[in-house]
Amino acid sequence: MQHIRDQKKHIFRWGILVSSILYFAFFTTVYGKVKLSVPFSIQIPNGSWVQPFKDACEETVLLMVEAYYQKQEFSDKKNIQQRIEKMVDLEDQIFGFNKDTSTELMARLINGYLSYEARIVENPDFESITKELDAYHPVIVPINGRLLANANYQSPAPEYHVIVLVGYDREKMEFYANDPGTKFGEQMAFGVQSLLSSNLDYPNAKGYRAKNMIFTSPILTTTATSDADQDGLSKREELERQTDLYASDTDADGFLDAEEVESGYSPVTNERSIKLPSLVRARGTQKIYRIQEKEKRHVQSHDAMVAHKWDYKNILEVSSRFLDGFQEAESIK
Repeated sequence: MQHIRDQKKHIFRWGILVSSILYFAFFTTVYGKVKLSVPFSIQIPNGSWVQPFKDACEETVLLMVEAYYQKQEFSDKKNIQQRIEKMVDLEDQIFGFNKDTSTELMARLINGYLSYEARIVENPDFESITKELDAYHPVIVPINGRLLANANYQSPAPEYHVIVLVGYDREKMEFYANDPGTKFGEQMAFGVQSLLSSNLDYPNAKGYRAKNMIFTSPILTTTATSDADQDGLSKREELERQTDLYASDTDADGFLDAEEVESGYSPVTNERSIKLPSLVRARGTQKIYRIQEKEKRHVQSHDAMVAHKWDYKNILEVSSRFLDGFQEAESIK
């Protein structure tokens, strides 16, 4: 009897799985309409068409996709401006320039310094692009803006520009794109043929402009063990520990991130410069402590936080080794 019940459960589960697949396939292939919730920003968050933002379409697109995969807030203009500037500085360090980066250079940036992966696909067709969008993967597209029907571009339209595809409508034969070149650029509709015709990479040394696109994925395969910033931690380890993929010394305390991890210290907080008193929490634990002089006091409840008007955003992540250096004192209730 138990065997029969188990067999029925197995059949039932498979029935649900098959039904789910058929349901998804029906709405994907018959209705053929997808829109991904990729956050949008214009490339000039400060509102001025000045450098480096004037030519920061690539950086803005890469950061939109990063925010999408990491489920990050992407609406604070000052924060977006700082993130663009930080990426521009990184490009200057590794490429020697930051303007007009090709798909090859953008893929290097993504694979080395961002949380997701990129692969360059030459001359992709409608079906291969929509397959990526159906998998919830935005597609990064370099274009000749003078060939794309976007009335919002300033004249003359840019000969080299980068947008990101966030959806499509099979019935209307349209793509939806986030275009950082205009404040109206969120989920803009473009005809499929118009977009495919305008898809042109930055010219190579011979002036040839290939029809390349960048397919993206949040799943790390080829780059999981890479270490672009040479801090001794792999890309996967950095994402797990929330260290800075751009910097070898995230907390700027003079030690490589891997050195601190191996020694039992936090690579994200400069523990030697913490001002006392402070609220801290050891990595991987839920306990909040208030440290002062040589003592640590466990903050036992949310009510205690409220009563003392302490803010959760001010809690610092520290290493267990650092916290062990303080003597346990009376809890704060």
